[in-house]
Amino acid sequence: MRVFSKCDSRYPTGRRDLAMYYFMYFLDLRVGECVELRIADLFLERRQLGTPNGLMRSRRILQLPASDRFLVVLGDWLRTRRDIGAEGPWLFCTSTGGRVDQRNVRKTLSRHARQADIAGATSPEMMRHSFAPDVVSHAPAPLNVQTLLEPPKSKEHTVTDKGFKLEAVELPERKRHGMYDQIVTEFVASGNRTSRVTIPERSAKTVQIGLSKAVQVAGVKTVAVNIREGLVYLSVK
Repeated sequence: MRVFSKCDSRYPTGRRDLAMYYFMYFLDLRVGECVELRIADLFLERRQLGTPNGLMRSRRILQLPASDRFLVVLGDWLRTRRDIGAEGPWLFCTSTGGRVDQRNVRKTLSRHARQADIAGATSPEMMRHSFAPDVVSHAPAPLNVQTLLEPPKSKEHTVTDKGFKLEAVELPERKRHGMYDQIVTEFVASGNRTSRVTIPERSAKTVQIGLSKAVQVAGVKTVAVNIREGLVYLSVK
């Protein structure tokens, strides 16, 4: 689906949203079921998703798809969740470990659909009803959990006669405006129309400049940064 490509993997929320879309699309889950999933519901060794609280009624155990791409997306989110130190029981959580509001998931999906030029209203229900049954029709081999949680290994190319080594790696993310990037990401995910931003020991002008650069780098054209009476605000245009 084109909407998958609109999840910005530079940010934790983008990786989380993509994983949620995969769960809805490939496992036929409702958005309410996704936001209620807990880490303890994952049985990675058996590639199964369990719901001991009976959330999915008769579907107590689901088989995870035998798809390399599904595992890459899931592993990427699990590593990100661990690296940002998100605490709490929820599988798909906020940066602080809280449960994701399903209303925000619907808003985010609608925004991604517009960005992908998908005509008409797009909802999680439409996504889950379009899943491919053959993707989950056969039982996959057991999964090595440690392999899933480890970053993909890079390939090395050594040139002995030149005396140097070339190693294929991903370019590290630029950290200069990390705090401002996170503020913009959290504002977009919150669904708020307007939010006041305060950073201790930083002037309003400094915060405005930092947020403006973060908005520009993220390519978010619907967010404006303003100063009113010495206070900084993020608002939806």
